[in-house]
Amino acid sequence: MKSAAPRIPFDPRLLIPVVLGAVFATGLWKVWTLDFRWFAVAVVGIAAVSVAMLALGHIGQVGFYVFLFTMQLASLEKWFFKNTVQEDWQGTLLYTGLIGLGPIDLVLMGLLGSWLVRIFVTREEPLPRFERIDIWILMLILAYCFSLPGAPRISTGIFAIVYLLKHVLAYFYVSRNLRRHHLPWVIAAAIFAICMQSGIGVLQSRFHVLEGLARDKGMGSAERQAQYEVPGIEEKVRAEGTLYDSHTYGCYLAMMLAFPFMMVQAPRTSGRMRALYGAVFVVGCGALVLSYSRSAWVGFGVSIVWGFLLMMMTRHPGARRGLLIGAISAIAIAPWGAYYLWDRFARAPGEIMSVRFEGYDVAWSIWKQHLLFGYGIGNYLDGLRRYSFNFTAELAVHNVALWLGTETGIFGVTAFYGLIVAACIRFWKIATSGGGMIRDLAYVPLIALVAYVVDGMAEPTFREPVVFMTFWFFIALAVGLTRLQREEQFRATPAPVPV
Repeated sequence: MKSAAPRIPFDPRLLIPVVLGAVFATGLWKVWTLDFRWFAVAVVGIAAVSVAMLALGHIGQVGFYVFLFTMQLASLEKWFFKNTVQEDWQGTLLYTGLIGLGPIDLVLMGLLGSWLVRIFVTREEPLPRFERIDIWILMLILAYCFSLPGAPRISTGIFAIVYLLKHVLAYFYVSRNLRRHHLPWVIAAAIFAICMQSGIGVLQSRFHVLEGLARDKGMGSAERQAQYEVPGIEEKVRAEGTLYDSHTYGCYLAMMLAFPFMMVQAPRTSGRMRALYGAVFVVGCGALVLSYSRSAWVGFGVSIVWGFLLMMMTRHPGARRGLLIGAISAIAIAPWGAYYLWDRFARAPGEIMSVRFEGYDVAWSIWKQHLLFGYGIGNYLDGLRRYSFNFTAELAVHNVALWLGTETGIFGVTAFYGLIVAACIRFWKIATSGGGMIRDLAYVPLIALVAYVVDGMAEPTFREPVVFMTFWFFIALAVGLTRLQREEQFRATPAPVPV
């Protein structure tokens, strides 16, 4: 008799990856209809997700470093629902916040997913502790939400809320997962960002290469690559880096230059690294000049002067060395940069400021009508069209406090600036009682946030993706560095001697 053929056992669970694969392939049919640039991005993204799934257990470790180096690419996003807004308002609403997807979003999703697994599945980490500074963040979120009832455009308000929540999630991850071994990489990523942005800025302004990189995103559109005209410097090509325009580029560099400014003065920095930080600082200052942003120049100047005063008040050991290095840097860049600074201020027509003052008047009139909770987040341009009495241009008001005030009222302004003050208080405590790298890094946000606030007095670009992500990273450092300082002090405290 012939023996029966052996039966191959069938496991129904094998159908799961087959079905999921079919569903995934079906869901990707729309990818074939995309432009080549987005098709390439989708292919690379799928490959990256596949690799990430293989290294799922290490995403929390590797992903944090990727996040540090990806922050400067936050503006390279595919924006959704932008066409629901009239075309001449789209540029302004990018600074309020739209829903988008880019490299930084993929990294954040991986980090947050890995964190949730470690908390709720593997139980490797406890639930994150509540911090007092979180109250200000909750107030800011509530200010956004409370401003929406009665707003004419609920959709743009929802876009702004989602945009804010994305950055709040980034804050929570960084603030609760920052570790001592991450700190050198924070500095390395900052130095890399300054060098990369400076290099791209020079290519754009001097060699007309990669112009409008963040706006164009590889589309090859001459219209998107072209800069809007600024009176007095119409013939100049302004550096933009990977940011939306030259003003946000200048603001970003003004903030990031606080890193080499402090590291060059850190007591434990070696001679070679001190020379490297000094060179990066000079190069970054040169790139900042190429932004032609007067508000960024003023913000940077005020922040650096404040940095010297801060070190003297807190008796930082590198204060005297900093004055010498600052003088050398000024002498090195002055013969070249002084001309550009003088030319920009001298040639700027008075109409630039008069238009802004007209915008201030209208913004204040809107705020007075909606004093407590504002006219509605993401609805400023609607309010401008409704309340304008002097034919003001339909642009965002060039002042952060007024823009926030008109859209979210006193509640929102108090929450935003209260958050900055609360973070600075934490950094101040570290600077006056800490030591080592933690202390040196605490000075950086104290200087950078001054540049951010001063620039915001004359510009509305404080929520540009790269600038806003950097801002929330600094806020996260307030919590992370405070926790690391406590851990170091706990380890340094001698154990009680048993009697």
